Amino acid sequence: MTVAVGSLYSFMPTTTAEIISLEYKVATDRFHAVIEVTIPEGDDYTELTLEKIGNSIFGIPLNNVRPGSHRTSIEGNGQPLVKVGDKVPARLFTADQLR
Repeated sequence: MTVAVGSLYSFMPTTTAEIISLEYKVATDRFHAVIEVTIPEGDDYTELTLEKIGNSIFGIPLNNVRPGSHRTSIEGNGQPLVKVGDKVPARLFTADQLR
């Protein structure tokens, strides 16, 4: 999975990732979240839509994962605009669609 903001591929199928843990540190004004996303069979690339989470988001990509449920981390500056249990939209691609 690659974590990216924005896309030229808005016509692709979608899924959601869920925020399963979230921590905000006042001293540094930063947050860290763990998200879980299910990769369907036949999809090679998942792009999360991070605009609704907060500012200056960084995500740890999952590469070459098999179909199924996977967790990854995201972090950013400021207070997050989401809470545990919120869903984050994502778009799905195959390798052929990206060529």
